[in-house]
Amino acid sequence: MSTVLQTSARLELSRERLRQSMMETSTQQDGSARLGNGRSTVLRLLSWWEHHPLHLAGAVAAETADAMVKSTAQRHPLGLVLGAFVLGGLLVLSRPWRWLFKPALLVAVLPQLVKKIVTRVPPQAWIAMWAALTSNPRHQPNQTMPYTTARSGEVPRPGPRT
Repeated sequence: MSTVLQTSARLELSRERLRQSMMETSTQQDGSARLGNGRSTVLRLLSWWEHHPLHLAGAVAAETADAMVKSTAQRHPLGLVLGAFVLGGLLVLSRPWRWLFKPALLVAVLPQLVKKIVTRVPPQAWIAMWAALTSNPRHQPNQTMPYTTARSGEVPRPGPRT
């Protein structure tokens, strides 16, 4: 009977350690996704898109398309499937992946795109972005790996995480 209690106590302890580890992982992911000034790249892109002039047009188009697709799906579900099949067939027949990324097309369009991007972003933003990407992340003490004890003449290696 005592072995059953010991086993269940060990199981409960293991579960509690897993819970704590999962909670630490989720908080570390929230903290590690941050860059130099504390905002992640994704948040910057979302913030940029919220202030973009086409954001409102995109939101209206998405709501309109959603309403149209929902009403069409409720009234004519097979027609919607047939339309998707035809559209997919046209996409496969036109093979845009073959002609869209031709080197000649990229050579003609890419410099213009890069020029527009570079001229619209101020130099301070480029410098801040470069500094954020090249800076070393802060070393937090709870993220260190424990080292195993080494015998004489051996190099210590990272041990298992506990």
